[in-house]
Amino acid sequence: MKHSVKGVKPWHVVVDIWLANIVGVTLLFVEYLFVLPLPEEAQVASVTRDNVLLGIASTLIAWIVLAAYGGPRAHRALGWTVRGTDPTPEEQRLTLDLPWSLFKLGVVLWSISTVAFLVLDLPISVPFGLLAAGAVLSGGLATVATAFLLSTRLLRPATARVLELHPPEQGTTAGPRPSARAPSCTCHPTVVTANEVNRTSSGLVALPDR
Repeated sequence: MKHSVKGVKPWHVVVDIWLANIVGVTLLFVEYLFVLPLPEEAQVASVTRDNVLLGIASTLIAWIVLAAYGGPRAHRALGWTVRGTDPTPEEQRLTLDLPWSLFKLGVVLWSISTVAFLVLDLPISVPFGLLAAGAVLSGGLATVATAFLLSTRLLRPATARVLELHPPEQGTTAGPRPSARAPSCTCHPTVVTANEVNRTSSGLVALPDR
C-alpha cells in the first residue's frame, strides 16, 4: 500500500543529530575558553592546546560512529518512507525505537569523552580535571537531550503512521486505566400501606401551640 510520509527521510535524522552536536560542541569550546574559572596551572598554552585537540578528535570520532551506526539504523527504520509504502512490522519497531537508540548512543559517546578529558586533565590538578570532565559531561547530556527532542519532533509523522497501523495494546502504555465496574444494585420498591401510615402517625405527639 502506497503511503507517503512527507519530510521524513533517514538522512534527515542523521543531519539532525549532527547539527545538535555541532551546536553543543561549539558552546562547550566557548565555555572552556572564555567562561570556566580555570586554575592557574591550567592557564597554559600547552594545556589549552591539548584540550582543544582532544575535543576536536572526540567530535570527529563521534561523527564517524554516528554515521557508521546511526545512518544504517535510520535507513533500516525509515526505509519505508523512501519507498512510499507502509512499514513492515520490523520497520515499525525500529521506527519507534530510533530516537531512544540514538539517545543511548549519544550518552555512550559523551561519557567516553568525559573519561578521556578526566584522564588528560586530572594529572595537571584534581580540581581542573573534575572541572573539565564535569563541563564535558553536563554539556554532553544537554546536547544529547536536545538531539532526542529534535529527533522525536522530526519523526512525529512517521511515529503517528506506525501507531495508526499498529496501536499499542491496552495496558502497555502510560495513562489512566478503565475503572472496574461498580457492582450492580437491585432495588426493590417498598409499598407502604394505609394501615402502616396510620400506625406511624398514631405515635406522633402533637405539641401545644405557644
